[in-house]
Amino acid sequence: MAITLTLFLLYHCSMIAEGTTTNEKIKKSDINHALKMEIKSIDQKMTVLEEDSDQKKAYEDQKKDLYKEFNKIENCFMKGFWANLKEIISL
Repeated sequence: MAITLTLFLLYHCSMIAEGTTTNEKIKKSDINHALKMEIKSIDQKMTVLEEDSDQKKAYEDQKKDLYKEFNKIENCFMKGFWANLKEIISL
């Protein structure tokens, strides 16, 4: 039981450090999965194209844009572990 509770505590400490909730973690995971599936789809389309084709370059640009969009997702509550813990305790 102690191992389970320790893992549970560590998980919640990591969420405090990130300033996220369980719901936000799940949503970000869903977005990440959708992004990976879209990139996989683009990779499959690129395999049948010639190396120097304009369409292949367009797919590569599309993949770069997808990565950029995902990296834009930021957490405005990420203030560090101690600041986030202080905020939780003061509630």
